[in-house]
Amino acid sequence: DGVTPAADIVVLVQVKTYYLLSDLTDGNGVWNVNLADLKDPQTNGVGNFASGDSIEVTAKCGAKGSGLTNATVGTTSPQQIADIICKRIVVKEWPLSFVRGYQIITLRCQPTNDNGNPIEWKAFDFLTAIPDAIPKAIIRFNPSTQTSEQAFDVGFGPIGTNFPLVPGEGYWVQVSQPVNVTLKGVAFEASLPLNLVGGYQIVGLPLPSGLSTFDVLNQLNAISNVYPKAIIRFNPTTQTSEQAFDVGFGPIGTDFPILPDEGY
Repeated sequence: DGVTPAADIVVLVQVKTYYLLSDLTDGNGVWNVNLADLKDPQTNGVGNFASGDSIEVTAKCGAKGSGLTNATVGTTSPQQIADIICKRIVVKEWPLSFVRGYQIITLRCQPTNDNGNPIEWKAFDFLTAIPDAIPKAIIRFNPSTQTSEQAFDVGFGPIGTNFPLVPGEGYWVQVSQPVNVTLKGVAFEASLPLNLVGGYQIVGLPLPSGLSTFDVLNQLNAISNVYPKAIIRFNPTTQTSEQAFDVGFGPIGTDFPILPDEGY
C-alpha cells in the first residue's frame, strides 16, 4: 500500500518458472550477465563494481566438469571477457618412493583435497605425511638469495622454515629409511614455465618430456649464449651426482634422461 513495512515483516517469493542458462545464450553461445544484478549473498547488497576490479567466473558443467576464468572489469558495455573451457577434474593418487639417504624430487601434480579444490602444501605438511623415517628433512634452495631453507623433524614434530612447495621447483629430501608417500592431486595439463636466474636453482619438469640433459642444454643454448651452464642430477641409488655441462663448445658429461619425479 506504499507504506514502509515494519522491520520484522518477511516477504517470501516463490519462483515457479526457471530457465537453464544454456537456453539463454545468443547465437554464438555467449552468456550475458549484468553485473548490476549481482548481489552479495551475505548482505544481499548490490555489488559496486568499478573499472579495474577483478572478477572470477566459474561455470559448473555437470558431467563435463567445470571451468573458471578471471577477468578485469572494463569501461565498455557489453564486455566480452573470455571463453570458459569446462573440463572434468580427476583427483589421482601420486605415489612417491624415497630411499634411505638423499634424493631430489619435484611435485608431479597440483595438490588438492578430495573435491579437487587446490590446496597449499608446505614443508611441514610434507614432513607430516612421511610416516616414521626419523630424522627426516626437506630442503629448498632459494634462487633469489642463493641460500638454502630447511624444515626437519627429529621426532618432536616439524621445525625450521615452513616454505610452500611450488610446482616447477625441486627439493632435497632426506629420510632415515625407505618410505612411500601418496599425494592426492590433479595432473598438470601443460608444461610449467621455468624462470632461471644467474647462479644455482633446483627445478623440475612434472610432465614426461622425453628430453635428455643434452636436449635441455641445446634448448638453453638456442635462447641464451651465456656460458658456462650445467645440469646436475643426484642419483638416489648410488647417492652420487651426475653432471652435464656446456662451456661454449656443446654439451659434454653424462646425458641422463629428465624424469618427471626428479629435480635438477
